[in-house]
Amino acid sequence: MKFDCRIKDFGYCPVPEHWYVDMQNQISRLYYIHGGKGWYTRGDACFPFEAGRLYFIPYTTDAKLYSDKAEPMVHTWCDFRLTPPIVSREILSFEAKEPIDISALSVFLAGGKIEEESWQKGSAVAEDENFQTLYRRAVLFLCARSAQLAGVAPVKDSAITHALELMHAHLAEKLTVKELSERSFLSEGGFIRKFTREVGMTPYAYLKKLRIQTALSLKEEGLTYETIASKTGYADASALLHALTSRKE
Repeated sequence: MKFDCRIKDFGYCPVPEHWYVDMQNQISRLYYIHGGKGWYTRGDACFPFEAGRLYFIPYTTDAKLYSDKAEPMVHTWCDFRLTPPIVSREILSFEAKEPIDISALSVFLAGGKIEEESWQKGSAVAEDENFQTLYRRAVLFLCARSAQLAGVAPVKDSAITHALELMHAHLAEKLTVKELSERSFLSEGGFIRKFTREVGMTPYAYLKKLRIQTALSLKEEGLTYETIASKTGYADASALLHALTSRKE
């Protein structure tokens, strides 16, 4: 399958103490951990980040990510939007051992260093177009490799990809599963089955997760509950607060 990606940011730096993925804008991440201490949690389970490993963090993950305050992790990173998306609640990880993996990783690491140096010099991005193309290919390869080794397939069905785009583009609207199925030209039952098979959760669960995670991100930006409710499809601030307080951690 042919992938494409739109890179948002990349670089090399210490990791914040606690941070989130950007589900609202479908921003996934690649991290290579150089050192320091950090971990992520899923439910009641806790997993350490390991130096020398590459981590692909899909925007749909349920994981919460942490870096030790006293000894923060240092990482090379990239934020990007992948098409078609690879959706997973798990964080996918591998250690580059094959020659082709090592070659792609070396380009990825070089990109982080170049971007760090360009920031220090006051430039926004590395300007070499040939290297940008090579870097983008390395990111795409490492994403696909992470998914392949974990046995996670990208969303292949165009109708489901269209439904995902509708959810993100029209989050402020009161979308229903029935409406999404109609706009995807599928029966409601067929849409639910196909969506669940491709994405790993029902369309209702995905939309609920998207609304909650977007609301939490907007709250961190300082927006009022009334404004957040209007942007995430809740009837009012009271409905939003009920959803936030009743969610499962």
